[in-house]
Amino acid sequence: MRLWTASDADARHFRSNIRFFNDNFSFTSLYCHLDRMTTNMRNGGVYTFRAHSQIYHNVRSFGKEDGAKPRHLELYFHDDDPSLELRYRRCREECLRKYKEVIDRLVAIMRGNPYSEHFRTMGAVDNLENYHVELNLDQRLDQRTYNVPIKSEVAAVWIEGSERHGQFEHSVVLQGKDRSIHGIRSYHGCYDALSYPLFFPRGELGWHNCTPKVGVTVEQVNAAREVQKARSAGNLCVSVRDYYCYKFQMHPGIFSPIFFGKRLFQQFAGLVDSLNAGEGQADAVGRRTVLSTTFIGGPRDMRRQYKDAMALSAQDRPDLVSRVFRAKLEAMKIKLLKNDILGKLTCPEQYDRLICVELPNKKKYPELYMMVTKHMMHGLCGVLNPNCPCTKGRSSCKNHYPRPFAESTSQGKDSYPIYRRRDNGCKEKVRGYELDNRWVVPYNPYLLHAFNCHINVEACSSIKLVKYLFKYVYKGHDWASIAVRESGQADKEGNVDEIKAYRDARWVTPLEALWRIYGFDLSKNHPPVQQFQLHLPDMHMVSFHNRADESMLTAYFKANGLHEFARNILYRDFPEFFTWQSDGKFWRVGRIVSAHPAKGERYYLRILLNHVAGATSYEDLRTVDGVIQPSFREATEKRGLIEEDSSLDDCLSEAALYQMPSSLRRLFATILVFCEPSDVFALWQKHLDAMFEDYRRNNPSDAIVEQMVIIDIRNMLQSMGKDIKSFPLPEIDNTYDDACGVPREIFEESNIESTEDDVALSESLNNEQRVAYDEILSSIDSNDGGLFFVDGPGGTGKTFLYRALLAKVRSQNKIDVATATSGVAASIMPGGRTAHSRFKIPLTIDSGGYCSFTKQSGTATLLHNASFIVWDAVLDNSMHDIMDRPDLPFGGKTVVFGGDFRQVLPVVRKGSKAQIVEASLRRSYLWDYMRHLKLVRNMRAHSDPWFAEYLLRIGNGIEANADGEVRLPDKICVPYTGDGNDLDRLIQCIFPNLNESMADKDYITSRAILSTRNDSVDRINMKMIGSFQGGEVEYHSFDSAVDDPHNYYPSEFLNTLTPNGLPTHVLKLKVGCPIILLWNIDPANGLCNGTRLVVRVFLPRIPLCPSDDEMFPFQFKRKQFPNQLSFAMTVNKSQGQTIPNVGVYLLDPVFSHGQLYVAMSRATARTNIKILALPPNATELEEEAKKEKKNGKKKGKETINNKKEKKKITVYTFTKNIVYKEVLTA
Repeated sequence: MRLWTASDADARHFRSNIRFFNDNFSFTSLYCHLDRMTTNMRNGGVYTFRAHSQIYHNVRSFGKEDGAKPRHLELYFHDDDPSLELRYRRCREECLRKYKEVIDRLVAIMRGNPYSEHFRTMGAVDNLENYHVELNLDQRLDQRTYNVPIKSEVAAVWIEGSERHGQFEHSVVLQGKDRSIHGIRSYHGCYDALSYPLFFPRGELGWHNCTPKVGVTVEQVNAAREVQKARSAGNLCVSVRDYYCYKFQMHPGIFSPIFFGKRLFQQFAGLVDSLNAGEGQADAVGRRTVLSTTFIGGPRDMRRQYKDAMALSAQDRPDLVSRVFRAKLEAMKIKLLKNDILGKLTCPEQYDRLICVELPNKKKYPELYMMVTKHMMHGLCGVLNPNCPCTKGRSSCKNHYPRPFAESTSQGKDSYPIYRRRDNGCKEKVRGYELDNRWVVPYNPYLLHAFNCHINVEACSSIKLVKYLFKYVYKGHDWASIAVRESGQADKEGNVDEIKAYRDARWVTPLEALWRIYGFDLSKNHPPVQQFQLHLPDMHMVSFHNRADESMLTAYFKANGLHEFARNILYRDFPEFFTWQSDGKFWRVGRIVSAHPAKGERYYLRILLNHVAGATSYEDLRTVDGVIQPSFREATEKRGLIEEDSSLDDCLSEAALYQMPSSLRRLFATILVFCEPSDVFALWQKHLDAMFEDYRRNNPSDAIVEQMVIIDIRNMLQSMGKDIKSFPLPEIDNTYDDACGVPREIFEESNIESTEDDVALSESLNNEQRVAYDEILSSIDSNDGGLFFVDGPGGTGKTFLYRALLAKVRSQNKIDVATATSGVAASIMPGGRTAHSRFKIPLTIDSGGYCSFTKQSGTATLLHNASFIVWDAVLDNSMHDIMDRPDLPFGGKTVVFGGDFRQVLPVVRKGSKAQIVEASLRRSYLWDYMRHLKLVRNMRAHSDPWFAEYLLRIGNGIEANADGEVRLPDKICVPYTGDGNDLDRLIQCIFPNLNESMADKDYITSRAILSTRNDSVDRINMKMIGSFQGGEVEYHSFDSAVDDPHNYYPSEFLNTLTPNGLPTHVLKLKVGCPIILLWNIDPANGLCNGTRLVVRVFLPRIPLCPSDDEMFPFQFKRKQFPNQLSFAMTVNKSQGQTIPNVGVYLLDPVFSHGQLYVAMSRATARTNIKILALPPNATELEEEAKKEKKNGKKKGKETINNKKEKKKITVYTFTKNIVYKEVLTA
């Protein structure tokens, strides 16, 4: 004990060189292929080394060869004096005097070691090299007697290529002068004593898999193993983890040298954890050995969880470091998850409340200041320290320190937020240099003060950052450092051995080893995820236990047969209602494992299980409309869950049965533009007869009819922005083409004819509109050019003015270009197109951006010849180029802008208020060039002037009270009761007598309910379609991640995504229900994003991608009908539309500038709008409604009177109104 605990020079020397002394007395040798470049044997940091291939504890055969020096076990075959001399020789000469005294003492101690005594006795035998020592490895014998190894969890241990001696079936033989090497594995009972004699000087038996628990005899263990081979014996024996957990605990009155072993303790802990390796038998040729995802640390587990990293520090007691770290981790989890001390972040303004990147006030917060300077200062790196790991080999810090100063917090593009990092002059000397706020790592003051350690806190504000976070946490081992070959790569014989790949790649530090030994969670999900088995009929997955005759999937079928209510539950949702009993293999009163599309039938089985509930067998899953399909693939096709190869052909064939030829031609053009057909010419040939039936009646020549059809399709393609030359269709004969030689864009605009009603609009202008009309026309007629901005609230007749101007200019045979931001706004102007479509505006715009058309294109010719343009500012750079007049805005063209800054501003994803304001037209460099024309008189609400004035006060933000809320007029509010039926009352107000009037198209399209949130809109639409009469049809989208060959994004995950502007995965429709288009199909003919329709139009599924690809870390594609139900829509989507009867659902209040104004200004009068909002006493009303429901009281006259009295207390209803007044003033 003195050598372990004393402070004498020899005791300190012993502990400092503990690994040397243990190696000197060890019966075995640690063997591995070392990478000397990365071995850390100096002071500082955790002791590490990198090992290629496997790590072994070897024992050599005994017997001295000529010229060879005895080592390890062989030293015990000599008498004491020769033995000591041999041990001395292994010491360095300069340390011999120090080592000799310690070695003498250790030799005396080891005389009581049973292995030492046995081998010393063997040393007295004559002709020793002719003998051999045999270690019995028979599993059936008592380990306390025979040192029985266990069967490895991944492979049995064999000594191949050597003759088996003696009576034992499995053994390790040590033979004189044989010089062969035999492995002593960690599951041999003698492993600890042979490898670490200083820890176990009396040869104490270590762990083996037959170590019985307290109160259990060896006979009971052996009997259990004979009767029930696979499982039950394990319940009677101590597990390896429990055994070493006991060893690594401090017990009162019991001295354990392990805790004083310093680096030998670290080595011992790491190797104790390495229990799953073994040599492979040679008959495994061509066999696939695969670790399941439940094997923690295996390649499949790493693919599932991505990364597993841990910060380490140099300590002699890794057991204490692991336990204290876990205690702090658990304490922090309670604060974060249970106490929710951070809350939720919804906008950049809230980041400063939780995250700081500045040095605190030293006088006010001295402790926090000390902790920030100690734990949260990055560096030194960059020019201050080029050898820093974050700078080494680079010109600057890879983490971008020092960060630039920032006066306010903003959301970075595709990155972490740019936190407020002010230049306040505060500096602190750290490691010899003065560092300021630019070097501070983001932290939370409360967490830093509570735990006094480095805790980096970041706001993960995008899905890319969230994915990076989990990818970092679950990254697994450092493959760049220790990988031998890629996981899953086959060897020459065709084997794919993930076990070997895992074993070869494993690198275990002392901290990780103790963490695993103590059984601490390596990873944990909340809520937990249950992985569901997936297999084809009679192809159950068997892993270790071949007695399992029931799998999760077959038990699921059985449960559906036993429980009627289970038949409405999908396989993946079963854990919400049932518990899987792994022992009994049944469901009592998640997530389905993945399957790559290349797996064929198993992949289609997975799709069916994700969509079909209540199946009682595989045949039941394959049954569609009463017919058992021959395969799972055909069943998925019949259910519309995957795309059939002939889907476009079937679409045209079905449409041909009842659609007119003109509609069929439009459908054909739509398919060409949006559906990516693989064989266009085959579709053309097959359906040509159906498309030219109307032309054939008056034209007997097939050639002429074909040309008429192809020209008609050409014109439709042009209206959709496409050129027919892009498709393999018959060429157009110029004889029949009126537009021959004329650019398509010029031909289209020249053929727009103004109606008599539009020409007459100029006679109906009010005084404000007349002033604007005359001033703009003067600029057009003089050809001097100029910029105009028509500023008017919604309903003041801006579109009316544009139509009058367009009609006047076109009546003079001049060309003009009418554009708008949205498809709806463009569709109500003759010849209107969306600005992105007309000007080819790039989706990603920067300050120097150009539109994506050339100077020689038809679009350039159109803009050059145009007399004036309605709308956009992004065109300015391109117009300078086209007109060759870079000194004038828009090259000297007359351009008319229009808008209402009270409405919703341009969307800036995750933008702060400052960023949104900065994106408005008022902040454009063009604003100072514009002449401002104001329209004030509300023509939409002229029958209710009070309502028009009220809307202006809402839009200008002068109606709000001190809390930023506005009082809503009583007459437009639906009383809130909190009884759960408030939404039904709002629906009844907007859609009265729905079932009686559902056949009336005008009734359906003149009503809508608006909400601020997409989830509220979806909930209202689902409620409405449920009460709408008729047969419901479900249409499932076909979702994919582009360039995802490894199927990292399974279909059920993609099905849950609904990016802005895309339809949902499941589209539920009924004949006659209202829908809204989500894509610009044919803006020239009114089919554009935002158009409200009734379900009678024939459209194909269209491949759609999110307009903003920054939302996901992959390119997402959804093939679905480009529409959604429009009983309800978002406030933003309604902008630009007039809705005669509008309801506003404000239980989720507005969250952006202008939303309340837009929602209310869709109506034409107070009588046409109803709003459901939360009153101040909403909580009280909800509590009372709950009590009444709980007590089962009936609403009698007295109760109604009481409620009326309570409502008198809450006379007014208030709701939030957000107005950025910065954009309302010049």
